[in-house]
Order: sequence, then structure tokens, then C-alpha cells
Amino acid sequence: MRILVNLLLLAVFLVGVLFTSANTAPVDVDYYLGSRQMPLAVALLIALVIGVLLSSFAGIAVSLKYRAKLRQSDRQVKKLDKELENLRALPVRDNH
Repeated sequence: MRILVNLLLLAVFLVGVLFTSANTAPVDVDYYLGSRQMPLAVALLIALVIGVLLSSFAGIAVSLKYRAKLRQSDRQVKKLDKELENLRALPVRDNH
């Protein structure tokens, strides 16, 4: 399994090197504070990193929301289990 993961990482690295070598043309990147000229591969890499960071933050926010809901549900389950245990401990009365 480890060999497969290493081969996959090597393949991704080689594709990245080929991509970078094929996209060396300079491009102008305009942003709010100015502009800068950089190779196309660098501009695309920056856009990729920003996209990964933004989606990671969104995923973390959703995960935190569900973890809080899970903790709340766990507390409710413990409360209901305790109540059930108390009800089972009550003696049974027969009215006949």
C-alpha cells in the first residue's frame, strides 16, 4: 500500500513539473492593490492554493457545526438513558 501511495505522489509530482515547464509564459495578474507579472504556472498555483484554503475553511466550519450538534445529541442520550434506568428501578405495582 505504501508503495502505491509513493508511486501516486511521484506521478502527481511529475505531472506538476511537466505542467510548470509547459506554462512558463508571463501573464499580468491584476488585483485590487496593483498588478504583477508572473509565469502562468505560478498564477495558477496561487489560485489553486487560495481555492484549497477557502474550501478547507468552509469544510471546517461545517464540521464544527456537526460536532456541536453531535455533542448535544450525546448529552441528550445520556440524560434519557439515566431516566430510563431510573424508571426501570421503580417497583412494579399491581392494582388487581
